Amino acid sequence: MIKVAHRGYINGNHPDNSRSALLKAIELDYDMIEIDLRETKDKQIILHHDEDLMRLFKVDIKVKNLTLNQLKELKFSNYVDLMLSFEDALWHFLFNH
Repeated sequence: MIKVAHRGYINGNHPDNSRSALLKAIELDYDMIEIDLRETKDKQIILHHDEDLMRLFKVDIKVKNLTLNQLKELKFSNYVDLMLSFEDALWHFLFNH
């Protein structure tokens, strides 16, 4: 059986597609990690499931209407680096593990 971590490893402690969710999936030795990708206003690719920010941030705006830097400024609870660019995720997880 293949173990797949959906949106990283999501539960109450790890928001979707966040650095902490991806690290937890690696720690738990999942075989695969499924992520979601969206394009920002400045044509960057980020890890984010929804087309808008309502569910996680209670902000009624679409991801495609904000730049990567604007998205990185968003805060969710105590998490830092919640919004990962696809490039950052690749560099971090391919070259630091």
